[in-house]
Amino acid sequence: MTLPRSSINALRSNLDRALSAKDPAAIATAVDVPLRNTNVIGGPSGGNSSSTSGSVHREQLKVDGVDWSNVLNYLLDVHLAIASNDLASTYEAQSSLHSALNHNLSSTKGNWLIPGIHTVCRNTHRTAALADEYVNRNAGTRNDHKRLQSAVTLLQASYSKTLNDRVELRPNEPLSEEGSKKVGVLYIVNQLFSMYFQLNTLRLCKNLLKPVESRSIHESGTMGEMVTYRYYVGRLNMFEDQYELAEQNFDYALKHCHKSSVANKKRILNYLIPVKLLRGRLPTNKLLEKYSLYEFVPLLNGMRTGNLMEFSDGLMKNQDLFIRRGTYLLLEKCKMICYRNLFKRIWKIVGTEQIKLDYIAASFKWLGMPIDLDEVECILANLIFKSFIRGYLSHAKRVLVLSKKDPFPTAKVSHVLKWRRACLGGMQVVDSDDAEVMDNMIEREWSIYCKNNQIVPKSDATSVAEESQEELKTVVEHKVEGKDKEIPEVLTTACSCLAELNDVTANEATAILASYAKGNQVVADVYETYMQDGDTDTFLSMLRVVAPTLAQHEEEDFKQLLREAFQHFVEDESFRAVDLAALRLAAVRKDKLLISSLLDFKNDDDVNALNANLLVHG
Repeated sequence: MTLPRSSINALRSNLDRALSAKDPAAIATAVDVPLRNTNVIGGPSGGNSSSTSGSVHREQLKVDGVDWSNVLNYLLDVHLAIASNDLASTYEAQSSLHSALNHNLSSTKGNWLIPGIHTVCRNTHRTAALADEYVNRNAGTRNDHKRLQSAVTLLQASYSKTLNDRVELRPNEPLSEEGSKKVGVLYIVNQLFSMYFQLNTLRLCKNLLKPVESRSIHESGTMGEMVTYRYYVGRLNMFEDQYELAEQNFDYALKHCHKSSVANKKRILNYLIPVKLLRGRLPTNKLLEKYSLYEFVPLLNGMRTGNLMEFSDGLMKNQDLFIRRGTYLLLEKCKMICYRNLFKRIWKIVGTEQIKLDYIAASFKWLGMPIDLDEVECILANLIFKSFIRGYLSHAKRVLVLSKKDPFPTAKVSHVLKWRRACLGGMQVVDSDDAEVMDNMIEREWSIYCKNNQIVPKSDATSVAEESQEELKTVVEHKVEGKDKEIPEVLTTACSCLAELNDVTANEATAILASYAKGNQVVADVYETYMQDGDTDTFLSMLRVVAPTLAQHEEEDFKQLLREAFQHFVEDESFRAVDLAALRLAAVRKDKLLISSLLDFKNDDDVNALNANLLVHG
């Protein structure tokens, strides 16, 4: 059985004209098949069309000395299988067509055949998935992906032939007989990503990433191809627990997705929202309503209010949906933020830093989720370990003791400094030990952050909070004139942030920078460790720990300097009793002029300059 002669002549004529003119768009149209316009998706399998043994058609077609007979005959077989409502035969014919076009791709120069390859790749993927779905439905099975697995081999052959083309890829170059076949790589990679995710063989995705990204092919496709690529790479990052990279890729995909592609934006948000939830960033209700993402509403309400019951009910209600997407375990991790907000509400109600675990257990019971005190301790220990809560547990007294200073940190500083893994440039800087570029990047990003975020109100007693980062650095440089090391901007930024958030005092912030400049090994080790592993939380925690000790040492040095100076003042007849009293009062108040003069005296040992400076301004 073959197609009617009129249909054969029409298909042959279309393909012949397109190949003769080397028209990429016409070729893509000629090799396309009307799967969307038939009932082949739900039709019964007749099994009376083409087979893998060969085509049932025997047409001949040569264009410019190249034999296209196999391409034409298998294309006719595909149309015949569709007309026969036969899914299995449709895939067999489509796979033969794909193989024939792959063969001819190798024998043609230029990239004018690429749109046709893309069309065939898409149809091979779709027919394989539809055929497997139909077979599984009829046989009552779920995991028969025989045809999709064989389709992967065909697309891998197309990928290899386009990637290994020796002609150099030039972005935005028109399709021609001199162009590079590499222009077709990214579309095929996206199709393979989709198939790997369907087959749950994510390990194979890695085989595609390195060749594509090492040659920057992922940056030279069409906007649609680049958005799709970022979407799949973001999903891959998510499954590998690389949430910062996942968020970066999903953000790019959402931002550059076409404004009318509502369905695609919704697909991206299905994964972007869970990643952002885990990182403590909640979407607005308006966004959820716009894209009908109502499955996230109970989760968001539960996280905002600390209502564990609402969060757990919402997670359980949509469990199957989240499992199919692969986001269930990710959303399960968001329960830690829900715990944190619940305990924060309890702390506000109790009004003290010491909270009995009985109170927490009572709140769980009131929510309809009774747990014992040991489980409460376990939850709190995890929250403290992950820095969601600052404090410690007294097991003997069954009490949670919270820090008096910001017991439930909002991690504003972490949002500013955490880009080592989120920024490719930052990763290259760390690997090459190019600290100057990293410092400039962080200084620039911190200034942008300050313009767009309201910082914790500044205290009048905190001089560092009143000074800009540059002024702070100037003060320290003056204090340690003749210093051994230049102070990196990342360290200045961190100290300034800690001071503004009242995590350290003004003197402690200054002491950290001064100690680093003097060559203190402890501060140097803390800074070098951060530059190597990029762990912001550990970096800031270590600075908080060492700050009091460093400040104490600085204070002792200052007092010793003060004692030596006043011994000189008493012996010097230029200073009257009223002058000495004023100097003592200035020392108690830590007057800036006095401190500056003493530091100058320490550096240059010029008694006359010290006397003149203090007496003139006294």
